[in-house]
Amino acid sequence: MSRAHLHVLDPASGSWVPATGNGVGVIGGGGGGSSAASSVDSWSYAAASGGINDTSDVTLVAAPGAGNVNYLTDVQLINSDETVGTEFVIKSGSTILFRTFLPAGRPAHDTGAMPVAFHFSRPLRADINTALTAAAITTSAEVYINAQGFTDISEIAAEGAVSNVVEIFTANGDSLTDQGSNQLVQGYP
Repeated sequence: MSRAHLHVLDPASGSWVPATGNGVGVIGGGGGGSSAASSVDSWSYAAASGGINDTSDVTLVAAPGAGNVNYLTDVQLINSDETVGTEFVIKSGSTILFRTFLPAGRPAHDTGAMPVAFHFSRPLRADINTALTAAAITTSAEVYINAQGFTDISEIAAEGAVSNVVEIFTANGDSLTDQGSNQLVQGYP
C-alpha cells in the first residue's frame, strides 16, 4: 500500500507540487515557500539595553502591510530586577496573545530568576497588518526579551491566491483514481 501526499497548485508555475509545512500555498513555520503566493520573511527582536522597565508597549515587529500577518515562534525572557516581579504580555493590537509571570531576582543570585524560553510549535498569530508588541505590567521590573518569528501572507490572502481544487497523489506522484478510473479531485465552492 502506498502513502498519499497532499499536493497544491503553485500559482507561479501552474504545476501541482507536494505541500510542505512551509511550502507553496501553505502557511507554515518560518521557512520560505517557492511560490509567488508566499512571502515568508523571518524576523527577530533583540532586547534593548536596560530591558523594559515601564509598562509601555515595545514593538517586536512592525505591522507587515496589507494582507500580511506576523507570527511569533520563539521568545526568551528574564526579569533582572532584584525586587520587582511582573506579569509580562505579548499582544496583537490590544489583544493579549501570551501572558506569563517573571519573578524578581538576578540570575547570578542563588535564589534569582532564571531565563525562560518558549517555543510555539503552533506560532502565535497577530491580526492582519498588525504589529506584535510586548509589555511589562509592573513598572520598575527589568525585563529582557528576545523574540523570533516570521511574516507571511494571511490565510485569507493565501486562499485567494491558490486554486480551490485538491488532487490526491501517491508517494510516486501517480494520481489516485476510483474504481472507475476517475481521477480523485475535490473542488470547494
